Amino acid sequence: MIKAVIFDMDGLLVDSETLAMEATLQVVPELDIAFEPGEEKNMVGVSTKKFFTDLLQKHGSAMDPKKAVDIFDDIYEKSLSTNLKAFDGAKALPQQLKERGLKLGLVSGSTAVQVNIVLNFLGINDLFEVVISIDDVAHSKPNPEGFLLGAQKLGVTPEECVVLEDATAGVRAGKAAGMYVIAVRNNGDQDLSEADEVVNNLTEVKI
Repeated sequence: MIKAVIFDMDGLLVDSETLAMEATLQVVPELDIAFEPGEEKNMVGVSTKKFFTDLLQKHGSAMDPKKAVDIFDDIYEKSLSTNLKAFDGAKALPQQLKERGLKLGLVSGSTAVQVNIVLNFLGINDLFEVVISIDDVAHSKPNPEGFLLGAQKLGVTPEECVVLEDATAGVRAGKAAGMYVIAVRNNGDQDLSEADEVVNNLTEVKI
């Protein structure tokens, strides 16, 4: 029996991944690396720290990834505050699920500051009993730590959870946690083949 639904945030509720990739391209000139076109897409579904750590390592840079993350966060958070767009169903679906008595959690690879910006924008802060940001875990998706912590805090078992995700890494994290995963395409081009179900947008989700 399903008792809880755990949402991802970026690329699922809001089109923040587009903003994140645009912010990444603004950071690149500061990195002094031979950045390849399209590498910014590798950040979808993973934490900013992991993305910049992997990117700098790949290009043999000695720069501290934290410096790159700090530059990124400054640009990205300003963009979130001014250019954010919600996907269809981002407000309605959590409200409908809450009214049915399901417990709601959110597990994001973004920082707590960034999560708060988005939830304030959507006006749905009070619908989520548990919010897990990248600040709360040691390992980002595809590691299942965030989803398992979310279930624990919601007081449910993984088998009682449905995960809503839009990215390959998130789908893998949900499956690794032992949860039922519904993947939502929205405007992304991620490989979602490992999900239990795939829908085009949040308005098509049936739980």
